[in-house]
Amino acid sequence: MQPFEKRNKSVEDAAIRLVETIPRIMGLMRDEIRKHRPTGLSEAQFRVLVFLGRADGISLSELADDLGTGLPTVSKLIDGLVTRNLVNREVCPEDRRRVRLALTKVGKEILHNVMEYAKGGVVRMLADLSAEETSVVSRALIILEEALENRKTQL
Repeated sequence: MQPFEKRNKSVEDAAIRLVETIPRIMGLMRDEIRKHRPTGLSEAQFRVLVFLGRADGISLSELADDLGTGLPTVSKLIDGLVTRNLVNREVCPEDRRRVRLALTKVGKEILHNVMEYAKGGVVRMLADLSAEETSVVSRALIILEEALENRKTQL
């Protein structure tokens, strides 16, 4: 086991690398998404689709909290997505004051297609890595996913 100071320094180094690298990866994906998202679909609307793709059935207020914006803004975004038949809005049978949001079949298809383009950009970036390096990246991401899940269950 490493002494505390050394372990703490390596954790700090890893955190710095993550903080510096993640925005660059997100930028690469954002560029691919911008190139391939359907005409007329704003970046904010696309972010809503991405979020609903991971959290189908959430409420308007939960979506606003997770996106870090107000209810009126999210409500307007959802109105536009409902009009385009990308999102369904339905009253929750258990609590009639609550509205659940879910992607429609068309919304899921659009999200899937655009995410495939984003994935393609990342694949092109990783293509120059060796099989061993790719394996290391995959393993590191699995470890990070597990750490995030553990953190979520501790909250």
